[in-house]
Amino acid sequence: MCGGPGPLTDEHVISKTVRRQMPLLSGVTRTFAGHTSRPQNVLHIVLRRAVCPNCNGGWMHQLEDDFVALVGPKIARPEEMVLDPAQQERVATWAIKTALLLEVWTCAQGRGSYVPVDNLRWLASHQSPPAFAQVWMAGVDSRLKRLAWSQSGFLAIATGERVACLATFTVGHLGFQVFARDIEDPNHPGTARSLAPIDPPQEIRDATVCIWPTVERALWPPGKTILGLEALPNWAGWLTVLYASPPSQ
Repeated sequence: MCGGPGPLTDEHVISKTVRRQMPLLSGVTRTFAGHTSRPQNVLHIVLRRAVCPNCNGGWMHQLEDDFVALVGPKIARPEEMVLDPAQQERVATWAIKTALLLEVWTCAQGRGSYVPVDNLRWLASHQSPPAFAQVWMAGVDSRLKRLAWSQSGFLAIATGERVACLATFTVGHLGFQVFARDIEDPNHPGTARSLAPIDPPQEIRDATVCIWPTVERALWPPGKTILGLEALPNWAGWLTVLYASPPSQ
């Protein structure tokens, strides 16, 4: 995160602090080659030797505590809450940090993704949302007993160069969508990357609330929730659908 030399520690992308808010995690089993493990309270999204102790035990640990203090109980119980701008900033910072590390994890699995590296450096230096980032928050119907879900996405320019990610993930009843792009143009250091912000279509805006850039008063959950297994890929893939559709649509 900070670019320092290490030593490096393992990073649980969904931290123990957050997992403790998810009662649905009790009794998780894994089956492999016909063998079923004993039930355990763990979510295996781990980056090996990824984060230095100063980041892991310092600002990242504090960010996890702040996030859980603000919205932790809503992971299991989707009761209405209001976030002021300062609270939105902390929740958005946590969402961006988690989304980018999920993107790193996806890359480590050999699947296509994109991580704006200068955003990781920004988080370590400022502990606040990177420049140009956007974050939306959604209520998720968890009747399917979904523990957590994520889907990677990236934006490329005409040359095929990847310049931004659109990462979507859920923890319990909380859902987040994060748009993060290069702060600087890697091909021209010191020059800001010129990309317009994105704006979801109306049906997505109706089911989400923008928390970064902040609004005066963010009410969660909004009037609609993201419902069912089939709705999550549609939510995550709206940018692809929007840009691939003919202009008339």
